[in-house]
Amino acid sequence: MKDKVIIEFSKEEALVLFEYLARVNNDDALENTFLDESEKRVIWNLEASFEEKLVEPFKSDYNMILKRARSKILSKISND
Repeated sequence: MKDKVIIEFSKEEALVLFEYLARVNNDDALENTFLDESEKRVIWNLEASFEEKLVEPFKSDYNMILKRARSKILSKISND
């Protein structure tokens, strides 16, 4: 695995980050925030990687799952 960086996320972190990346990738207003096309490509690739691993975004109760994930992350922060 030379020249690779591996980062681990909790399920909750992965869901929240996936949601953010999907929103960024679909928001034309943020198009000008990329300084280089490579940055946009990396964001797309990261979102696609989460899509391959996560089943929750395709469930009918995804909004509730996401809400619980966000709450769990925030409760961990306040308890630290």
